[in-house]
Amino acid sequence: MSKQQWVSRNAAIALSVLVAAGCGDSGKDEAESAPATSSPTTAPVRTASAPADACGWIPAAEVAAIVGPLEGAPGVVRSLERPDPDPYGPVCMYPLASQPRVGRGAVLLQVDLSGGIIEERVSGSMKEGFRRVIQAGTPAEGSPAPAAAPPPPGWDRVGKHWIGFNSFTGRIGHVAVSAMALTPEVPPEKTAALATRVRDALPDLPFPLPRDPQLEALARAAGRPLDAEPTGPDPCALLPAEQAEEVLGKLVVPPYRSAGDAPLAVRTGTSCSYFTAGHHAFTITPHWNTGKMIFGMAKGVGGVVGSVAPDDTAAAADTLEGPWEEAAANGTTGQLYFLKGDRMLEVGYLTSATDRAGAVRLARSAVEKL
Repeated sequence: MSKQQWVSRNAAIALSVLVAAGCGDSGKDEAESAPATSSPTTAPVRTASAPADACGWIPAAEVAAIVGPLEGAPGVVRSLERPDPDPYGPVCMYPLASQPRVGRGAVLLQVDLSGGIIEERVSGSMKEGFRRVIQAGTPAEGSPAPAAAPPPPGWDRVGKHWIGFNSFTGRIGHVAVSAMALTPEVPPEKTAALATRVRDALPDLPFPLPRDPQLEALARAAGRPLDAEPTGPDPCALLPAEQAEEVLGKLVVPPYRSAGDAPLAVRTGTSCSYFTAGHHAFTITPHWNTGKMIFGMAKGVGGVVGSVAPDDTAAAADTLEGPWEEAAANGTTGQLYFLKGDRMLEVGYLTSATDRAGAVRLARSAVEKL
């Protein structure tokens, strides 16, 4: 991970921690501040089954059919950057039978259900900066910039990692799949084929929020139930399915409670996600009180993060008109923030089937009910 990516990711993590700290209201406080239109708790929806670990997304035999014979069982490792054994890691390492002359005989595979948006936007901004620098030194001054090549069929965006050999990363909706060789002797078409095969095997349904065994152990020790009942108002009451479908298209499942800005289903979630075909998901997160404080923190951290991967999102957000008093955005994550009194709506649309204009249209409908 580059220094800029590290800064961006940690700034975004800081924002989520600050927002969580500002949202430590009790269920009673949330219920008292619920809108009059609040509906009963959202019913559970049909979800896909996630594997027990990072090596369960695809059988090892299928990996071998694509990249070549394997030697021994695959193992879960810490990350693409640090392929050290880690039982809780998000990456699977497949050891190759033949030892290469250069590098290490292994292929890494990662499925990121959060889409890897921060890394994607930072990487895209860096590439755009390099392109402008190169163009500034060419004699074709004033000529239009070349259009970006469209992604291969089935992907919303593709790219490469700054580490490893012949890496491939592709995103469809909120799911990103990365395949990387630790030797240049595995050709790029094989890593691309591996990622594509994994993508095609994914059920086109929401995934549940993965259970955390360490947090569950703490809950048991404290005598807290593992499956608590939802508290506070239903976030899905702000945007009915019919209104969402006018912008997003047909929903695969009804709107469902989800975890923060990730469209992962959890019955106690404080967000609501709207899932359409191709793993596309639109997510809203209402903050029923302390909105001014949360908005100030989000706007401040968003400005810091946006300086790493600047675009026009943050600047344009201030000019958006609607039933809110202020609007802001995070230049890296793309999250939009809308403040109305002491309540705030956070909107995540980059992994959805709409653009910013569509996201703002849906935000107007939701903010009117805050």
